[in-house]
Amino acid sequence: MSERDYSGTARNLRAAGKTKTAADYYTSSAYGYLMRYRRLGEGEVGSIYRHRYGYFVKNILLGAICYRISGEESRSRNNCEIGIRVTEDMRDHEQSFHGRNPEPTTGFCYEMIGDFRTVGQIESSDQAYQEAKKCYKTVKNQHQWSAEPEFELQILVLLELADSSGYEIADDVRASIHHQSLESRIQFKSDHFEAIINAVIQQGNWQSDRF
Repeated sequence: MSERDYSGTARNLRAAGKTKTAADYYTSSAYGYLMRYRRLGEGEVGSIYRHRYGYFVKNILLGAICYRISGEESRSRNNCEIGIRVTEDMRDHEQSFHGRNPEPTTGFCYEMIGDFRTVGQIESSDQAYQEAKKCYKTVKNQHQWSAEPEFELQILVLLELADSSGYEIADDVRASIHHQSLESRIQFKSDHFEAIINAVIQQGNWQSDRF
């Protein structure tokens, strides 16, 4: 089975209300992507597939949410702590992840650390989100970076969770945080992500054919 098979199984289990087992499969999928995010091709040995790191983040975070829904607080926190450690290592030591222009991807790493802290209830996410905002302010082509797979994937998760829990987002705000402005995106997360996660936890599941 591939990482996609595991995440698809997780989605089906979650849709059936089996959130604890779904969390296990989301987490297994995340580890599969983590194992495969480093290139093996000739001339590319050691460099990073950023989109595979993005799928790792998505799945380990969804696993953490499912663990919280299932009352497995410590396992939810474990997922998020692992996500933070991997992301900090990516931020600080993987030059091929950043390329020649490190500000967008460094900001993205801080953004993900903030997300993990929020979902895992680990300290405050404020400092991480503020660091992300500082990085994003220096990015000129924010709409282009917003469309990169690892960036878009995480905002799609937020939008799906918000829609499923009835958390209203105005159309102009939705367009801004999805396609246009990394600064707007991080400010929205700072203001609303915790409330969206809490709404999902209280609801006890979410509806999505994607995730």
